[in-house]
Amino acid sequence: MLQYCTKAMLAATLICAASSFAQTDDGYADPSYGSEDTQSYAAPAPAPVAAPAPQQNNAPIYVNASQANQIYAVPQQNYNQNYAAPQQNYNQGYNNGYNQNYAAVPVAQPPKTGRTLQALSFALPIETVTWEIDDSNTDIEYSSVGFEFNWTRYRVNDNGYSSLFGLSIGYVTGETEGKRGIKGPDMDGMDFNLKFGWGMAPVAKEFIFAFHIFMGFDIKALEGEFEDSDSYEEYDYNRDTYVTSSRTVSMEYSSTYIGSILGGDLLLAYQVNDSFALVGGVDISTNLAGFGIFSYEYSSYSDNSDAITFMFSGINIVPHIGISFVY
Repeated sequence: MLQYCTKAMLAATLICAASSFAQTDDGYADPSYGSEDTQSYAAPAPAPVAAPAPQQNNAPIYVNASQANQIYAVPQQNYNQNYAAPQQNYNQGYNNGYNQNYAAVPVAQPPKTGRTLQALSFALPIETVTWEIDDSNTDIEYSSVGFEFNWTRYRVNDNGYSSLFGLSIGYVTGETEGKRGIKGPDMDGMDFNLKFGWGMAPVAKEFIFAFHIFMGFDIKALEGEFEDSDSYEEYDYNRDTYVTSSRTVSMEYSSTYIGSILGGDLLLAYQVNDSFALVGGVDISTNLAGFGIFSYEYSSYSDNSDAITFMFSGINIVPHIGISFVY
């Protein structure tokens, strides 16, 4: 009996414990319990806030605190895009804009005005000059012809202004004549002259017509030889009579002088193409002033030198013809 009572009490105890455990588990799983616990936990959550304005282009973004991952990801993506876009625009603006502007503005070339003619000519000078021998107070006229090679640079502008600069070198030969018409020695040698001038070109197209007034210098170095024969009578004591004899006198002359010239130049040119032309013309001038030395040696034992001068003396005519390169 006692054993039966003990088992009944143990069974009642187990039933009470099971009932108490079942009530506790159902209460934990009740939706009202979970809902009340979640609401009490979410209530202190902060109010929605705006993302930083600079990262969102001044447009506020409102998100919940539970979306922290999205808040971090969105600014990161916008920051990268904003950083890359200015970099691309900067490079494109520098490469395209700068290079395009530099290529679009070419260096301005000044327009070509006028023409330059480099003329190479053959000249035939015909010249005269009268030397005054200071010590003997006599005059000697020297007339010469020759040939020269001439280089002249002509500049013809569009407004009609023209200029020249030229050099010549060549050979001349001529004869001298005394004051009373007595023929003197023939003298030849080298001739060098320089000229420069300014003028006008009324016609400056394919055909060029120009004239200039020029000044310059002329240098000559001449030499000559003169032989003179005469006869005379002398007494021959052996024959006791007069005998006629003859002799030949040889004299060598030289003259070196420099003189200034003043005159005018006439130029005619025909331009065959853009870079080549045919030229011709004539120079007419006079000897303004000059000085030099006139020397002579008599029979190889007497050497004399006299100073010579001249002023506004003689006429020089120099026709020339040649070719020219045009620039």
